[in-house]
Parts: sequence; C-alpha cells; structure tokens
Amino acid sequence: MAEEAKVEEVKPVAKPMSDQIREYKAANPTATTAEIAKALGTKVHYVQTRLYVDKKKTKKRGRPLKAKAPPAGSIVFLSPTPSSTKEEEVLKHPLYEVFTKAINQAMYGKGERHGGARTPFLEQPWAHYAKLHGRGFLTGQAAKKLEEAASTREGTAFEDELLGAIVYVGMAIINDRIERSKQ
Repeated sequence: MAEEAKVEEVKPVAKPMSDQIREYKAANPTATTAEIAKALGTKVHYVQTRLYVDKKKTKKRGRPLKAKAPPAGSIVFLSPTPSSTKEEEVLKHPLYEVFTKAINQAMYGKGERHGGARTPFLEQPWAHYAKLHGRGFLTGQAAKKLEEAASTREGTAFEDELLGAIVYVGMAIINDRIERSKQ
C-alpha cells in the first residue's frame, strides 16, 4: 500500500504587535493606551510609542495652541500625545528616550525591588534616606552610579548604571523642591 503523504499544518503567521495595536485602536477609537496594552498583553509604553509613530506621520493643519508655562519650580509631566509644538519637539528630542528608559528602570527595572510601580514614588526608601541624611545621600548615590558606570565600560550594564545615576539626580531635584516648599 502507498504511504499517505504527511500534510504539515501551516500555522498562520502572527501579525506584528504594532499592526495589532493599530487594528485594535481602529476598532476601538476611544480606547486608552492602558486598555489597549491590557487587551493585547503588552506594556503601556510600547503602545504609546507605536501610536506616537503613527501620529508623527500625519501633519496637523492650523495654528498650534499656545501652551501655558508651568509655575517656576514645578514638575511637569508630558502627556503621551502631544498637544503643542513644544511637546512635539520634546517627544522628538534624542534625550526623551533616555529619560523614559530611566523612569522605566526606576519603576520596572532595578527600582522594582524598592517598590517600583507598586509603591508611590515619594513613599519609597529613597525618600526616607533623603529625610535622614539630606540631599547629599542622593547626590552621593548618583556619583557612586557614575563611578560604577565608568568602571563597567560596556553594554547594558554601563547603560543601566548611567540610568540609575539619572534617577538619583531626579530624586535629588524632587527632594530639594519638597524641602523648599516646607520653608
């Protein structure tokens, strides 16, 4: 008897995540980035970057709205979708990705063992040590991270140490603002 030919199942190729994000957004135009990320099982930041790339390709017509300047000394959080020309310029700046990576490291990387995204940032151990030892603790930690980066000299370990230094510098700025507001 003739042997039956084996028929291999052809599995459909999974669509790239960026295409899945676009399709989900098209099907659910009012969905937030968090809802899209949850539905597709990916990170919010990735969804934001994919949607931003799509927005960047289309030019908006009309005169941009003037953004009101925040009060001096305030911490400014940029929305993921640009609403002014200045914000678009900030999102296109080469440092934007670096600072975003530093925040992600503080929340989901090495910083996760200190509370990461679970514990409010101002209630994490760094704030306690800054109260005990002053801003010198935070600037000292930043300096330590820079020295560790200089001795590491390669790959992601080098970058991780530098991102940690950026986070400690940011903590020192936040701590200084908190201390000045108490005076």
